Amino acid sequence: MTNQRRPETGRDAQALLGAEGVNIILGIISQIILTSTLLDVEYGWWVIVYDLFATLLLVLDFGIPTLIARDGPAKPNRIRSMVHYGLRIQCRIAVFIFPPIILIAWFGFENVETSIAILSLAIGAALMYLSGTHRVALRAVGEAREEAIARVIDKLLMVGGYAVVWIIGQDGLMQFAMVYAGAAIVSTIYVVWRSERKLVTSIQQEIHPNEDMKTILIRAAPFALTLVVLPLMARMDKFLLAGFQGLELVAVYNIAWIVLMAGWAVPRSIQQALLPVFSDVIENESMLLTEQIRAMRLVGLLTPLGIFVALPIATIGLPALFPNSLVEMRPGEGIDAVSLFVLMLPAWAWGLLSSPMLESTKLSKQTTTYARVILIGLVVNFGAGLLLVPTLSLKGAAISTTIGHLCIYLQTIRTSGMWNNSQCRSLMISQLIAGTLLHVAATILALSNTIDTELMDWVIPLGCFVSATLIVLRPPEGGWPAIRQIQA
Repeated sequence: MTNQRRPETGRDAQALLGAEGVNIILGIISQIILTSTLLDVEYGWWVIVYDLFATLLLVLDFGIPTLIARDGPAKPNRIRSMVHYGLRIQCRIAVFIFPPIILIAWFGFENVETSIAILSLAIGAALMYLSGTHRVALRAVGEAREEAIARVIDKLLMVGGYAVVWIIGQDGLMQFAMVYAGAAIVSTIYVVWRSERKLVTSIQQEIHPNEDMKTILIRAAPFALTLVVLPLMARMDKFLLAGFQGLELVAVYNIAWIVLMAGWAVPRSIQQALLPVFSDVIENESMLLTEQIRAMRLVGLLTPLGIFVALPIATIGLPALFPNSLVEMRPGEGIDAVSLFVLMLPAWAWGLLSSPMLESTKLSKQTTTYARVILIGLVVNFGAGLLLVPTLSLKGAAISTTIGHLCIYLQTIRTSGMWNNSQCRSLMISQLIAGTLLHVAATILALSNTIDTELMDWVIPLGCFVSATLIVLRPPEGGWPAIRQIQA
């Protein structure tokens, strides 16, 4: 890749974060339109069906985009072959999956509009995963900026379509779902076109006939298949709420979850930028260690900053943007949407802090290690949800989410392979202490409406937050130049 752009943490993360920042605003606008137009039960139905397809159709991903991001930078002349081979596998899987969906949607519902809405949501979700192979190819060749543009186009088309449907008064579930599918089709065409143009201009080597790429994918199957777990963790609590408490509480929970997922753009973008960078220097142990330390310092600085920014945005934005029926405290729940978001905030903090270690775990030759980390996190999340959701309802769902991500973080301390280095170990210990303080602060603040004392309302949470911030802001030996290099 000497004559091409190479993956770089700071530059690529900046491009992806910029796109996510725009998409956060567009995503909030789309939810405002949906919640203002649909009844609470209809909106709850939308959330469940959308998340159901986003979860079930994860099998189309098959881990192929992550494998390209993981192996592509180290073998740049084979990226195009990997993309085409992977896409053929994904399309074959789709051929088996879609006929049952079509039959169920068309003959399982008497209302034609409902059937069309279900099919449209399925098509949109499927294209989201199928286009991911070409999107990640752009990132693997150092063109994260092109991927960022494609992401914004997708969301912009969707929100623009929602607005048109809303303005002309055709505001049914079918119309919104068709817009979602249409935006996915156009954005998929765009990203395939841009990706193929970039790959054609670089020197590419076809896979040798004697090499069996299928064998490579089968060997990576434990790593690939467990990629479905993280999105499932993000939606599991809503499924449990729907089963134990009903669709109306799913709608309430989703409002707080929307803001959390908007903030999740930060760890997600950093993870997506880190994997190609780590892969690019994997043969040089000292350079890999340098990149890992830089990444750990970056996420350490962003964690308290993100919480500081998120709290006022959620406090002011949720009541201003969404219907009172979804934001205010429900009888018997003891928590409103703002406090629910704060209660879930530690999950975001642990997700961000674990990003460098999680991506380092993906580089392990034993991909079953990564699989084990994620599966244990899922089991812990699910077990906590089964215990807490029936009794604590919304609060139980939020707490189980934080427990699952804390479990993943604790595992990656060991599985990342970074603990043996003294610098990494020192950073891990500091960030574990800071994360624990932030977790305590958020939990007390979220539940403060049930504790009528000034000490518990503000003094303890503020003290924990300030202490955590001071810990992560402690300058490394030699000052901050190492951090500034991230933006180089």
